[in-house]
Amino acid sequence: MSRLYDALRHAQKERAAKNASKTSEPSPAARASSERRRSHRVSISLPILVYGRSGSGEPFHEETRTLQVSPNGCSFTSDTPVTLEQRLMIISQNKDREQLARVVYIKARKPQPTEIGVEFLEPRPDFWPVGFPPE
Repeated sequence: MSRLYDALRHAQKERAAKNASKTSEPSPAARASSERRRSHRVSISLPILVYGRSGSGEPFHEETRTLQVSPNGCSFTSDTPVTLEQRLMIISQNKDREQLARVVYIKARKPQPTEIGVEFLEPRPDFWPVGFPPE
């Protein structure tokens, strides 16, 4: 757990240093960038744990499920507010693997939980227990 906490603390410091004033809504450029697909996505509900820091800087963890997965990341819903570029630790409960990711997409869906898209800092095709079509 110490490694996880250290990674989250380091990612939080990086994010704060880059831009502490980012809004939760993506800019048009960020939206266009997030809509370009680098890899195939699979719509599947898989259990994950998400670790990070809330907008107030408090550590949080949340159990949720994926909406879509790809070798480069995933989308999921969350009740915890996050910001673009924020670093999160994603843990796949099916395969007991962890991966650092950054928030690239946020879509508020009031009153439902917010939809969040994350990109792994390093692509990891074997992270999810699914087969992806060849590129």
